[in-house]
Amino acid sequence: MEKRTIIAIVLIMIIYWVASEYFWKPKPGAQVQSPANQSAQTQDDTKKTEETEKPMLIKSPQAIQAVELNDNITIENNLLALTFTNKGGNLKSIIVKEYYLADQEEQVQLIPENNYLTNIVLKTSEGYLDLDDLNLKYELTQQDNDQVLSFFYESENGDKLFSKTFTLHDDYTLDFRIINDSYASIDGYDIYFDSGILLTEESSASVKNKTNTFKLINQVDYKYVQQDLRRINKDIGKLASLGQKDPKIKQYGNINWAAVRSKYFIYALIPEKRIESKGIEIFAEKESPAFIFNVDFAKRSSEFDDKYQLYLGPVEYNRLTAFNNGMEDIAELGAAWLRWLSKIFLHFLNFLNRFISNWGIVIIIFALVLKLLLSPLTEKSMSSAKKMQEINPLMREIQQQYKHDPQKMNQELQKLYKEHKINPLGGCLPLLLQMPIFFALYPVLRSSIDLRQAEFFGWITDLSEPDKFWVLPILMGISMFLQQKMTQVTPSPEDLKKMDEKQQAQIQSQKMMMYIMPIFMFFIFKSLPSGLVLYWMVFNVFQIAQQLYKDYKKKAIK
Repeated sequence: MEKRTIIAIVLIMIIYWVASEYFWKPKPGAQVQSPANQSAQTQDDTKKTEETEKPMLIKSPQAIQAVELNDNITIENNLLALTFTNKGGNLKSIIVKEYYLADQEEQVQLIPENNYLTNIVLKTSEGYLDLDDLNLKYELTQQDNDQVLSFFYESENGDKLFSKTFTLHDDYTLDFRIINDSYASIDGYDIYFDSGILLTEESSASVKNKTNTFKLINQVDYKYVQQDLRRINKDIGKLASLGQKDPKIKQYGNINWAAVRSKYFIYALIPEKRIESKGIEIFAEKESPAFIFNVDFAKRSSEFDDKYQLYLGPVEYNRLTAFNNGMEDIAELGAAWLRWLSKIFLHFLNFLNRFISNWGIVIIIFALVLKLLLSPLTEKSMSSAKKMQEINPLMREIQQQYKHDPQKMNQELQKLYKEHKINPLGGCLPLLLQMPIFFALYPVLRSSIDLRQAEFFGWITDLSEPDKFWVLPILMGISMFLQQKMTQVTPSPEDLKKMDEKQQAQIQSQKMMMYIMPIFMFFIFKSLPSGLVLYWMVFNVFQIAQQLYKDYKKKAIK
């Protein structure tokens, strides 16, 4: 087998393995207390929990029953419809209006049925007070273009002692304010984001890989941390095996923000900077990550006014960047060293989409633009590969003549390359040029909300998902075969007769690789987003067209 062919195969194998293992794999968590360390605290934590098991601070049951339960309090704008219950003043439904499920009829819902977010448990000198035990009074007002929903507990004379206020703006953000005004002496509190998040994608690939798709992502002391559901379940399993009841992964430090993510949507809690959170507790709920946000005051307080922001919506790079706090990293744009290229591709694709609604055509134009930009380099490398095959007879003569003197053989081969102005590795250049582009483009086409449910034509109804009929991967393999066929020089029967068995075997192996490589690439690409396969296939077609034009010009000159 020819050396450059072996190098190309090895490079593909190494690059694919590295990408699968490191680039397309979620970042491991950090700063999480290990199950072994947590087990040492389990008994103490259990004692504390038993000693302070939610004693009620309300004077009588009548105070709880005084407010009628309402589970259908709604505020909405053009993007969101949010439903609350006054039982604890909690968020129980998040409808993302502009996005639909696969049936194109039902709008995306983020919270599983019968679950809710933003419940608060207060830590007092007498124990825990769970606000979910209270039916709170509420009022809905309008401030300019914002809707303000306030839940509160008031004294007998009408003073608001404690309140939770939500302010909905005209985007995907919701201001969340917690005010304690002499309701109780507080050591701290926990905010529960324990509902889990719904799976919004119904494709077989999304359902099969949901343990990798669902993630708990946060920033701890300004360090980005990401854990997928698979890792969370594994760590919780270890804690359970150590005897911990209701195991949770404890993550200590100042939490700058925390988010639960599905493939395309998140809900996130963003505290104002002055809030000194002590950490979060991570667990699984409804087959999704969930967390409890812990706040512990340095000094007990009967008055505080803490402000948060909630982001409830799509994983959209530009919207997340606007927070200017690192949340843009939630939008998966590949390895850090290639993010700059992924961002360029994302902006350029979105620019094209302003004028062309069909994302398949956008990808084809994108492939054409890249082909034109890389054309000088790829033409040079293709020419080098062609020349390498043309001088194969001369190379074989040298190999035959100096087969017992490898050092002399290499010297003569180098002279031959220099004489014909050939780089022996030049044929690998197109592949090497494509790899960074491939790695930068993969996360854009796989995870970008813009390509969710983006149709091309016919059976291709979602360019972010694999082609379920494998048509594009098959066409990609055929285009790769044709491209190799066009650049391969077949020795004449006379030349073959002059070769020894080793050289003939080498020629035969080259022919085999022409068939094996497209099949090998088919099995890689059949599970990749159809938009990415479309790009690779179209790029190959443009390369074939370039070679045909080049051969036509040569014939015309002759």
